[in-house]
Amino acid sequence: MALFSDVTDSERIARALRERNDALEAAAAEMHGAVLDRISYRLRTPLNAVYGFAQLITDARLGALSAEQRSYADEILEATQQMRAAVDDVTDLASLELDSPYDEGAAPSLRETLVLTAQLLEKRATEDGVMLRIAAAESDAEPPCDAGQLRQIVFSQTTDAISRCRDGGQVILGARQGRDGGVEIYTSERRGGDAPFEPAAVDGSSLTVPFLLRLVARAGGAYELRLEADATQLSSVCRFSPATRGDAAEGR
Repeated sequence: MALFSDVTDSERIARALRERNDALEAAAAEMHGAVLDRISYRLRTPLNAVYGFAQLITDARLGALSAEQRSYADEILEATQQMRAAVDDVTDLASLELDSPYDEGAAPSLRETLVLTAQLLEKRATEDGVMLRIAAAESDAEPPCDAGQLRQIVFSQTTDAISRCRDGGQVILGARQGRDGGVEIYTSERRGGDAPFEPAAVDGSSLTVPFLLRLVARAGGAYELRLEADATQLSSVCRFSPATRGDAAEGR
């Protein structure tokens, strides 16, 4: 009887701990969502105000501007649009951890992660005039890191590519086996009408690149942004060695 009582008590304690853990996770997710909403609101509201006033300044009905003044106003509009896009990227990226479609403990394939990312960013790409597609035939490589890291890396890499190819461009997202037997996650990018990329496109000035570099390095990989010889195609590649892939598989 004593043994039965001990087992029952252990099961009761274990159940109570599971319920407490579930409650804590739910509370953390709710707080995470509230913080994201607050940050988004606090940033978007002043940015929208700056953008609106800049538009008013450029309205000819309020008076003509000199060429220099017009240039300054246009730069304010462009910078504000970039900041609004960056806020959208940050909130979307953070929401991936809250809205993961995978069950706890599941290990989605690399192809599934690419497809999910394309689905999440389809609207963004369309609004920016970019055709986004998956290189399906090359997307069967093994995931090089855990699911959370992989989602963040692929999402950041793809949003950065979309931002470079606005207004009629094309982004191909894919994965392949590297020459060393590791995994490469890549984007192949072209601008509308095969217009050339400026050299500044690969200088790392994007707000997303420093964040992406840290993500990839933390997962044991390396990131490269390369402009092809004719400057009409730009490639971004996240490379992971076979050792990195093996460590990820053992972690799962």
